[in-house]
Amino acid sequence: MNSAKSLVALLVLGCVASTSAQSDRRPERGERGEQRLFDHARDHGPRHHDRGQEFHERLLENFDANGDGELDESERQTAKETMHAKRQEMRQNMKARILDRFDTNGDGELTGDEREEAGHAMRRMRRAGDRRQGRRHHMPKHVMERFDTNEDGKLDETERAAARAFGEQQKAEILEQFDTDGNGKLEGDERAAVKEHFRAERQKRMLDINRDGVADELDVQAAASKVSGGERIPDFNKDGEINAADVNVLIEKIKAQD
Repeated sequence: MNSAKSLVALLVLGCVASTSAQSDRRPERGERGEQRLFDHARDHGPRHHDRGQEFHERLLENFDANGDGELDESERQTAKETMHAKRQEMRQNMKARILDRFDTNGDGELTGDEREEAGHAMRRMRRAGDRRQGRRHHMPKHVMERFDTNEDGKLDETERAAARAFGEQQKAEILEQFDTDGNGKLEGDERAAVKEHFRAERQKRMLDINRDGVADELDVQAAASKVSGGERIPDFNKDGEINAADVNVLIEKIKAQD
């Protein structure tokens, strides 16, 4: 079972930031991590203050038995033991899931091709997680153009609040438009219709070179001007180059709208 245990430890490390190495080799590592986490939440808060505050409040809600607004040594120990037990449970659940998926011969461990396939899956999972994390921190260009009112290249709290409010408004409008059965959520064909709607909206934004809200001959002029000046426009023909051929494709796409 050593190979399965090692792989489980690697997968858990890749997916759960708070997990430690295998307990039979480094039993004290998780405890040190938990201690630092408690101290950091108490004294400074994490880098993202709101999340740190929320975490600290959850700790108090669950473990502040005497209600004095802080965790004493006994309460901290209870919290650490609880977190450790949950971590162990997660490890066992992950191990069971890995064996269920990759232990094709049913011998209770991963060997040879099974281990290799599990490793590939782990790397794919990490890459997907990295991409999702990158998307969360990357602000789309059209959002920046709309809400970066002071044009400093980033959104401050006021601008972010405006962007969030606009997003909530859009969600409400989408729900009203596509929730055909009126159950308050999007399902099946409704979700497919929403995807097609946003695909069409992305296409419109791509064609709207001058960002005036419509795709017309003025965008062709803007595209030609940008190309002649060495500026970039979308690679409409997907040949890896930006040139007059892309302007011609833009013309055809704008005509196709009529």
